[in-house]
Amino acid sequence: MNLWQVKKQITLDEALPTMVDLLLPKQQVEEHIIPHLSAQSRDILRSRRRTKKVDIPVYDDDIGEGFEGSTELELEKSGGEYFLANWTHVIMRRRAMRGRQIQAGDYLVMNFRSDGKFHISIEKGF
Repeated sequence: MNLWQVKKQITLDEALPTMVDLLLPKQQVEEHIIPHLSAQSRDILRSRRRTKKVDIPVYDDDIGEGFEGSTELELEKSGGEYFLANWTHVIMRRRAMRGRQIQAGDYLVMNFRSDGKFHISIEKGF
């Protein structure tokens, strides 16, 4: 079993401090994230609203910090694509303050665990 079910390589644009949202692989999100969301969150993402956002509880394994209960980090669906909203403000800045910068070519890996949180980590690209 692959521990990390969602894997996204960070592009040059996504590694910039001005990039707010991170595009996630649609099929991986639908297979490995959506099924673990609450019924209410799944309904919001399926609704006819143009832009849909739901809070997701995230724990950064690399820095040992969670973003649970925070409206700062959201899964957003717009135009059929999924984004991790506020990517720069929440993940990149907190990691940078701890000397763990994210660079183009690195991979964001994400999975759901039994503690009810989506765990993330960064694998260094080559």
